[in-house]
Formats: sequence, C-alpha cells, structure tokens
Amino acid sequence: MSTYGDIKLSVLQMIFATSGTTLASNTSTASYLNIMPSIINDGLNELRTKGKYKIKSLDITQDGTGSGLVQKYDFSILVPDFYEFGNNKVYLDDGEEYKPTLDYKVEANKIFVLPSAKVGTWTVYYNAYPTQITASTTDNTEIDLDPEVEGLLKLYTAARVYLDDNAGFCTLWLNMYTDGLANLKSNEDKSTIEFTHIYESW
Repeated sequence: MSTYGDIKLSVLQMIFATSGTTLASNTSTASYLNIMPSIINDGLNELRTKGKYKIKSLDITQDGTGSGLVQKYDFSILVPDFYEFGNNKVYLDDGEEYKPTLDYKVEANKIFVLPSAKVGTWTVYYNAYPTQITASTTDNTEIDLDPEVEGLLKLYTAARVYLDDNAGFCTLWLNMYTDGLANLKSNEDKSTIEFTHIYESW
C-alpha cells in the first residue's frame, strides 16, 4: 500500500520536478507540494464516488423496547464519512442465525428504519467518503487505494498541478484519467471491509 509521500513523489517525478527517489521540498518542488493536498482530495472524492467506494459497516442493536412503531437511524450523523447505502447488503443476527435481510426501510437516502419491536443486531454496509488529506497528514500515512485507482489519482494530480507549465502534457494525462475513470468497475459487492462502528439503540 502506498503512502501519501509515495503518491506525492510519483507526481513530482511525472512532472519532471525531481529525478530523485526521496521526497523533498525545495525551490523546484515547494510550489507543487503546497497545492497537492486539495487536488488529491478532489481526486479521491471523485474516484471514490464513481464506483470505487470504501465499504464500511455500522452495527445497530435493538432489544425490542424502543418507543413508537419504528426506530430511525440517521447515518449522516452516526458515521461522519457516510456517503450512501448504495447496493450493499444488510445482515441480521437474530440470535438464531445470521443472514441477509430486507426487513428494513430507507428514508431520504440516509435514514435506516427498523420496526421498534424487532430484536437483534443489524450489520449495515455503506459506501464511505475517503479520508481527507489535511495539513497534518504525514508523508508516511497509508492511502488505501486499489492499484488502478492509485494510478488514476496520480494522473489527475499531475495534470492539475502542472497545468500552468505544460498544457499539452496535462491534456494527455486528463484524457487518460477520463478514459480510466469510465472503465472503473464498482466494488460494491466486495465482502471485505476494514472498519466497523457500533451503535446501541436507546
């Protein structure tokens, strides 16, 4: 898995700002490095929301004692990186078996609704926004990307940071990026996730 520093170094090499193998800020690279964080974030957001999502999950547990007919769980509040439910499945552990379930509803594309009387733990998979690059992001921070997405991110970043220096190269890179973006295959059906949040019903 590449780090934030690896990606920045690759971009600098692409735009001929460095020929070395060590990332360094100097008169040749500083202006490019200063604008990379926001550009990389733009690229990450576009790539993640074009099918190559980070799939995470939220566990919701109910004991059947909730008030009213239904319990509503607003994912935009419960998980700050929530993007959408997408086509991901929901699984129910009712104490006897663990299986996919369709016994739920979604409102406003962000609110997960369950009958109050239902008992069990629901594992709800969702598509997440990528972690944002900030001024405090260190160069050794790992950026979790599929190989084809990482390549496209480098093309996008290089084209944006080098635009004022060589429009010809940037047009070529953007065309390659656009073609690659159109050919990305969604990973919504992948079963492997990395992060699970726990939320207990009141």
